[in-house]
Amino acid sequence: MDERPARPNTTAPQPPGRLTTRTLALCGLTAVGELALVLSMADAGLLAGLGALVFIFLAGPPAFLALVAWRRRTHPARSRLLFRLAAWVCGCGLVALGVQCARFHTDPQVRAGRNLGPLVVPLAQWLAVLVVWLAIARAEAREKRAGSPPDSGAVV
Repeated sequence: MDERPARPNTTAPQPPGRLTTRTLALCGLTAVGELALVLSMADAGLLAGLGALVFIFLAGPPAFLALVAWRRRTHPARSRLLFRLAAWVCGCGLVALGVQCARFHTDPQVRAGRNLGPLVVPLAQWLAVLVVWLAIARAEAREKRAGSPPDSGAVV
């Protein structure tokens, strides 16, 4: 009788897929880029008083998106959705802050007045990331109750 050795039951986490790796890299580069753009527009008084809070607020959306992408790395459909969201959130955020930064450095009226761009951009990013995260969490809860596999139906 030819007995083959049983495969060991390993439940080691799977390595992240290409899209997850790209999402993590995109989110990391975006966080650094957005912080650099806002630092170039910030005055010393703002950084002295609220520096850490401003950094957390700015880097929060890409960091949270990277965390969500890492947690869903085994679900290809959700990885695709999160990569698209990351491309949109990161691209729009960098473009909007880049335009604000250019206006800040070239237009004295913008420099003299209130500059709300660095505040509005992260708020919009937080909103987009949280809406998609809630939709994914709701779909996962529904799948768990129904007992269906995670990628059998719609993404969200």
